[in-house]
Amino acid sequence: MTVCLTAARHFAIVMTVDSAVVQDFDDGHREYSTGRKAFVLPGIGVVSTWGARDGNQIMQELPKLQASSRTLSIADVSEAVRRYLEFDFRPHDRGSDPVGYHIAGFREPDAPVVYHVYWKPESDESNTPGGYVTEKHDPSRDGVFMLWNGREDLVEDVLVAINRERKRKKEMPLPLEDAAGLVALGHLAMRFAREVSFDVSPPYFAHVITPENRVHSAELPEWIPINDRRTAQVNQFMTGIAGLRFVHRLVAS
Repeated sequence: MTVCLTAARHFAIVMTVDSAVVQDFDDGHREYSTGRKAFVLPGIGVVSTWGARDGNQIMQELPKLQASSRTLSIADVSEAVRRYLEFDFRPHDRGSDPVGYHIAGFREPDAPVVYHVYWKPESDESNTPGGYVTEKHDPSRDGVFMLWNGREDLVEDVLVAINRERKRKKEMPLPLEDAAGLVALGHLAMRFAREVSFDVSPPYFAHVITPENRVHSAELPEWIPINDRRTAQVNQFMTGIAGLRFVHRLVAS
């Protein structure tokens, strides 16, 4: 399993992922390792994956897609990922667990878009459609759009608590009005999930997408929350003052 959380506002998209890879065997035992969950397409956006790993080679396929065209849009990437899932990966033939991808970027400044391409058995008991599905989300300027998958139940526990406090109009130590707050939100979800389940594992990575589709990536601390100095650095590069060097300081001592 894994956790994949995408948070979007009109000024930034932040995609946060963990690195857990869980392998179950026929005799009932389970093994844990780590693996890559996100791929950056410079000038376009980011693709991340959640769910089944058996045969899921999307991280090997995306460089080929990137090399095949100089004019890819985020919509093109979404369609290519959908084709890969249905016609190459074919989880319905493998008897796989549910699997999916977050594909996010800006169509134009002030116009973020998040695609969710996934497969799940038709007999799944959840309220979401089964089979092969592509969802397209166009976040508005108001509020925060969030999409989370993998150990959805664990992420939801965090988001419910945050939403409850916001409805009470309480002052919160976790601001969601800037890019740094979205990074901190994803980081909190990862740390909480890891505390209660081995299905989630560090290292955690945050991928921040600007309206110009510049992508800045950082490995986040395993346990320690991001402090005020570090959140200020995130906001500096979002306004073009600091550049990529500040992102890497997120994990500096």
